[in-house]
Amino acid sequence: MRVKTYLMIVAIALLTSPYALAEGDEHHGDKGPMMEKMEPEASSAIAVANKVCPVSGEKVGGMGPAIKVEHNGKIYNLCCSGCIDKFKADPDKYIKIVDKEMVNI
Repeated sequence: MRVKTYLMIVAIALLTSPYALAEGDEHHGDKGPMMEKMEPEASSAIAVANKVCPVSGEKVGGMGPAIKVEHNGKIYNLCCSGCIDKFKADPDKYIKIVDKEMVNI
């Protein structure tokens, strides 16, 4: 009998907790730092739409959503966040690779 009473109290406590009573899915509305980076920003930049990462040579989207990096008014696709620093360190080098890819399409 005690066990049933204890279980009933726990069930009532869980069902009436603030998490169970909360309306909506508000905690999913908070965006962590990674989600903020991946969402496109409202800008006048032009998407280049390259399908191969100029840094790694991997197919864009093969390791998850494309990482978008803006440089001089153009948005370039990278395969992963690990390529961002290399791209930003020498963007002209990698832009030349993208330009060659786009000519060959």
